Amino acid sequence: MGANINENTDQINLNYIQVPVLATYYFGTKNEAGSIRPKLFVGPHLNFLLNSSNKAGNDINPDGTRFNAVDFGATLGGGLNYNLGSKSWINFDVRYGIGLIDISKDPNVTMTNRGLSVNLGVSFPIGSI
Repeated sequence: MGANINENTDQINLNYIQVPVLATYYFGTKNEAGSIRPKLFVGPHLNFLLNSSNKAGNDINPDGTRFNAVDFGATLGGGLNYNLGSKSWINFDVRYGIGLIDISKDPNVTMTNRGLSVNLGVSFPIGSI
């Protein structure tokens, strides 16, 4: 996860790792190869700031005085799962995340994260579960 902010003279890049905890509701009960299962999900997420830099690549938060190291927010979205068989699925979803706390440490500035993402992946069992 990342952010680009255009200031008057520079661009700010904020890069995060996000840890979501999502409650997912699947529509339909078919669990056979070739079946498609729509889903909706919602839940909180934590973002951990990895680095912040300007357009030249310089660290703009070296002492942690400009941006908070942790952000908290909410995620919601929906998607489709396609069953490949043998408990393996192709997952497609679209999600929107919104930050719920101010990430700026400047009392004169309010900044929150927002993001829209499209995800594609494969899930499969590990072991005999």
